[in-house]
Amino acid sequence: MKNLIVILIIAVAAWFIIKQAVPKGKPDDAITKYGNSLKHDEDMAKDSAMTANTAVLQGAVNSFRASNGKFPDNLQELVDKGFMQSVPAGDYTYDAQTGVVGAR
Repeated sequence: MKNLIVILIIAVAAWFIIKQAVPKGKPDDAITKYGNSLKHDEDMAKDSAMTANTAVLQGAVNSFRASNGKFPDNLQELVDKGFMQSVPAGDYTYDAQTGVVGAR
């Protein structure tokens, strides 16, 4: 009986120590925060790529105008006339009247 009481006291003490050592909150909080951080980084990278691609397109439009005396009718014309190998993937706006390229 004395051994059983000692074992019970040790078990309760161990449970108490373990309970205090485990951080409070949901166990997946750290994973969720890390995932959100990665998503944020991905979004920032996509925004940076769109900004860079918009600048490249604008440069090609300006070069087209310098060579042809007018803005291209559309962005595909930059490829057709050899000013770019391809239009970068993305959702861009283009105004053929002003030659302004933007990103949506």
